[in-house]
Amino acid sequence: MRYALPHSVFSREELREWFKEQRLFAAKMTYNAAFKRRTIRGRLLDEVGIPEQPRWDLKPITREQFDRIIELG
Repeated sequence: MRYALPHSVFSREELREWFKEQRLFAAKMTYNAAFKRRTIRGRLLDEVGIPEQPRWDLKPITREQFDRIIELG
């Protein structure tokens, strides 16, 4: 909570409910750091299996998808 809340668009109550319901990972997205290799949207769709809808930047991902994104980057 201490890590996620200052950077989240969600309220403390929303985050608390999600943390209670399931194991979550928080990724801080910045413009001052990048992966060593560029990971484009097409690769996220085709190789990681992230579906196009709903809006792909605000959706839960599995641990396997997270690990694959890290590998690609």
